[in-house]
Amino acid sequence: MSLSARRCPSCGSRNKPSWDYCVRCGEPLAGVEVTASERAAPTPARPATPSGTSGLGFSWRGASTVVGALVACILVLSYVPRSTQAPDPAAFAMLGTASAATTPPVPPAPGPGYESFNDARQKLSRGDLAGGIDALARAVADAPAEPVYRQLYGRALWSGGRLDEAARELREAVRLAPANAGYRTDLAAVLAASGQIEAAIGQYEQSEAMAPLNVESLRSLASLYELSGNQAAAVSALRRAVERRPGNTLLETELGQYLEQSGDLQAAAASYSAVLSRMPQAAVTRGRLAEVLLKEGRPADAVQTLRAGVEQDPGSALLHRGLGSVLERTGRPDLAAAEYREYVRLAPGSADAAALQERAEHLDGGSRASS
Repeated sequence: MSLSARRCPSCGSRNKPSWDYCVRCGEPLAGVEVTASERAAPTPARPATPSGTSGLGFSWRGASTVVGALVACILVLSYVPRSTQAPDPAAFAMLGTASAATTPPVPPAPGPGYESFNDARQKLSRGDLAGGIDALARAVADAPAEPVYRQLYGRALWSGGRLDEAARELREAVRLAPANAGYRTDLAAVLAASGQIEAAIGQYEQSEAMAPLNVESLRSLASLYELSGNQAAAVSALRRAVERRPGNTLLETELGQYLEQSGDLQAAAASYSAVLSRMPQAAVTRGRLAEVLLKEGRPADAVQTLRAGVEQDPGSALLHRGLGSVLERTGRPDLAAAEYREYVRLAPGSADAAALQERAEHLDGGSRASS
């Protein structure tokens, strides 16, 4: 499946060609080339770097610890990571812990392949991925009809970047145990990592029909719906995630982003405002709310929203940059220049410091010429 998209230069996420901001991190996409790709590359896990002068560029995913917390509590046989990332090899050390997503499969009774399977578990828990893969290959060869062996083999292959082989093993696990929702969510994640968006959506949907998806799977499903152009389904999936984890600021901010992209500005503003009511220091969310207020034709409210954040946290470089951007776009170049200069003072090593310093000088020149 070929998908045209804009690849965010900050977090690496794929975005629709028409989007102005990255759906993942909020980084401006102005000037980013639209490309077509047959396979979706894994999303790099690195924080966004502020850039550009026409948008806020706030990053809110990098600050989240949700994914890390989940890794520590999910069984490797049913753990479901983000759809575009391979499982962390360290997760294999978590064998035997309880699953927060689905009922984990019962390990097979001693029989063909059992010794190799246990050898693989031990190797994987020590971080020996290659040894674990070899042992699992033996287990599957000895007991080809055992879906537990197939699933762990698929996950190990996935962790080693062997996506096609991983999908093959997980498909076989699903065929052998079609009522197991965990096998389907693993297969969905591998398919998504391979760029097979529609197939991944189908597996997630079938899994959810069997058992409620966990929050991370719902986030992945929302992203896939977004990429496939089904904005309403994306919003619905993320709403279900929020319902499963009420009061989670990361999820509510993500929901606001999806609502904003869908054009439901009123609901987006409500979602962002709910986050700020509990966490007024959330700079990225505050910046997104200001952008929504601008789109709604409420420039004074947008400026006031950011000024309130600056008053609370005057050392936030991103808030000063965002305020400067809003002030510039609402016809107050002299005040915008002052905010850009403050941003440069607070973040002199940022990638856009020189550009914003030059922009401030340009705005100051224009202000003097018009006075």
